[in-house]
Amino acid sequence: MVVMIVAGIAIFIVGIALIWYLLARGSRAATLSEQDFDDAYDQLVLQGEASAEDRKAAWEDFHAEQVREERERLSWEQEEEGT
Repeated sequence: MVVMIVAGIAIFIVGIALIWYLLARGSRAATLSEQDFDDAYDQLVLQGEASAEDRKAAWEDFHAEQVREERERLSWEQEEEGT
């Protein structure tokens, strides 16, 4: 019983934190530039966690995901403004 109460409180706190984050920072979310991506990718290549030959495909996949996320974020903002 106590575990359920503690879990409920923890979920409530995480929910409040998520809502605060989205309201406070969500509208100012920034996308990562290709130069920033390249810098981070260089670090992964140096650590042996990525292949230098896959850079272009990795950027295209990453950028496409950023675009999808930005569209979704904007659609949420437009829905909020409409209500």
